[in-house]
Amino acid sequence: MVRSLLHPDSVTIVGASPRQGGWPESVFRNLAKFGYPKPVYLVNPRYPELWDVPCYPDFGALPGKPDHMVLLVPSAVVPGMLRDGAAAGARSATVYSGGFGEGGDREGAALARTLREVVESTGLAVSGPNCLGNLSAPARMVTLTERQLGVLDESNVAIIGQSGGVVLYLNKALQSRGVPVQYAVTTGNEVGLTMADYIAYCAGDPQVRVVAAFIESIRDPQGFFAACEQARESGTVIIALKVGASDDGRAAAMAHTGALAGSLQAFDAVCKTLGVVRVDNIDELVEAVDFFSHATIPAAGGIGSIVHSGGLRELLLDSASRLGIKFPPLSPESVRQLNELLPVGCYVGNPLDSGFGGLSSSEIYFKCIDILLADPNIGVLLAQEALPKGPEDVRAERYIRGLNELAASEVRKPVAIFTMVSDGPSAYGGSMRREITNIPVLQEIDRTLKTVQRAIRHFEQATAAAWRPAESHESVSAIPEASQLAGGREALNEVRSKELLAQYGVPLLPEDQVSNPVDAVAAAERIGYPVVVKGIAGSVTHKSDLGLVHLNLGTADAVTAAAEEVTRRARAAGVVLDGLLVVRQGPVGLEVVVGGKRDPEVGPVVMFGAGGVQLELYGDVAFAAVPVSLDQARELISETRIGQVLAGYRGGPHYDIDAVASAIVAVGELMADHSYVGEVDINPFLVLRDGDRGYALDGVVVLDGGGES
Repeated sequence: MVRSLLHPDSVTIVGASPRQGGWPESVFRNLAKFGYPKPVYLVNPRYPELWDVPCYPDFGALPGKPDHMVLLVPSAVVPGMLRDGAAAGARSATVYSGGFGEGGDREGAALARTLREVVESTGLAVSGPNCLGNLSAPARMVTLTERQLGVLDESNVAIIGQSGGVVLYLNKALQSRGVPVQYAVTTGNEVGLTMADYIAYCAGDPQVRVVAAFIESIRDPQGFFAACEQARESGTVIIALKVGASDDGRAAAMAHTGALAGSLQAFDAVCKTLGVVRVDNIDELVEAVDFFSHATIPAAGGIGSIVHSGGLRELLLDSASRLGIKFPPLSPESVRQLNELLPVGCYVGNPLDSGFGGLSSSEIYFKCIDILLADPNIGVLLAQEALPKGPEDVRAERYIRGLNELAASEVRKPVAIFTMVSDGPSAYGGSMRREITNIPVLQEIDRTLKTVQRAIRHFEQATAAAWRPAESHESVSAIPEASQLAGGREALNEVRSKELLAQYGVPLLPEDQVSNPVDAVAAAERIGYPVVVKGIAGSVTHKSDLGLVHLNLGTADAVTAAAEEVTRRARAAGVVLDGLLVVRQGPVGLEVVVGGKRDPEVGPVVMFGAGGVQLELYGDVAFAAVPVSLDQARELISETRIGQVLAGYRGGPHYDIDAVASAIVAVGELMADHSYVGEVDINPFLVLRDGDRGYALDGVVVLDGGGES
């Protein structure tokens, strides 16, 4: 279906009109400008001729089939036009008009449902609605509305975006960098084809090596996962810019596309397991596309660099420090060779500084390059060079062309050139860039280092075990049927939540549910002092905020007083208690949080981080996609600062990391088994010293009856 959209046998502009500079004219001019070799038809009953070519009243009057329809008509008539076009032999269409529920209006949403029914019944491959057209370099087809487009050359880069404006800008930015685009698709509201369909198509196209994706919302999560997995297997790199880092960003995405955008942390968790490279802004997206479209992916080792300025060397080291990147030291053999090669006064290290003109000789320069590339500690090499502004910059051109030839002639570590600051190429430099096809040309220090670090991590992700959905375990008795929730949300109280967690293997301390202070004392006697007394209520997820938790109670009188106080405070707050919970006081340990969340876009993810109030104060958390193995859980723990503490930071005690990892795996299994488990929160999970296990001190499971059992 995507191929019929991007490689049509004809294009029919429906709604063609003579307004100068309008979208119909822009599409027509672009098709002519870039040499679309097949028939272009115009349809509008009001005009017999436009732009010196015939204009037809309807599909039946066309001299050939309307294989691909460009619909530039009011939204209300789009469904009927699609039906008529499909009956006339059309296979695909692009719907530019909006008004299909983007802003949440009921009439537009109803029209979108009608449109979806037409698309499904006709089998048309449809991009849009609410989009700005597409570009297919192999087919010489450009239906984008932008008139100021550059050259149309085939390449290994595709752009897919749910915002037409972002796709147009990104295409222009890449063109200015000398990076042509094979396909550019503005997907709009995705009533027909989705982001997943386009990614899958690109993953199956051997010409496409890199896909730049601007994602506002994921409408088909399972399809998206499958497409990214297909890309991973084919070696196609998906670089994603995803909105949703802020509440405002998520709200804007919902208003713009009519869909709920999921959290960026959940999306990151899925990216990590699927091998998707995520960037933070369009500038970083451009840099990443430049790198992955021109360089091999680093296989091992860190970043090496060779510069012509001591000041730049210092800036590189400062930037690396801010970004948490380390330049590995050169091997003793590399240092020995460089000391013999370079004159006195040149600094031998990483980054390598040319010092007092030590690298002005082309012969010495490339010998240094060879030494650095042979160093086992270096996986990718950055060389400070800028595209020349004119033919007078002989040295820069000689070095850049030499690096390009080196990258083309040998299967070895990737090499990229980079500049201190962002700087658009001159006409001379741009022309040269189109000839330099084997090395990335990166700009600005921070973006360069981020890009290369992402490339190194991408290799690690690409070689990790592939993501697979979990197989369901047997249902457990503590969880009600989804039908009992009547489509709403329900937080299980602490006792029910813990019972469910325990059946998945999460360890608990001895506890007993009672109904009054007298029974609380009896429970404390059975459990053994000291104990904790809590109020139980599913409607209250933060019991300590209401004073419903009393700790370290060592006598019967203390238990009685605490039980009475909890009951009084609950009554004052209007909380109806399900009872009182008496729990053995936990031993000395470290409090962490283990949780899970069912994201509206990417599904269930698990979370680990610092527990107690530190979770809200510092946000020291990390996420992973479900299912998660023990090894993946350990890696998740290591990504956090509290994980370093668990591992014995700076000589501190070691805690039982495997106990935490097992709890993370259990939460993942619970969420994989029950699609109506919306959230899980074990906060705190008490971790004891190495080998002494850990315990869930509190737990909340939130059910969402909108899911399926």
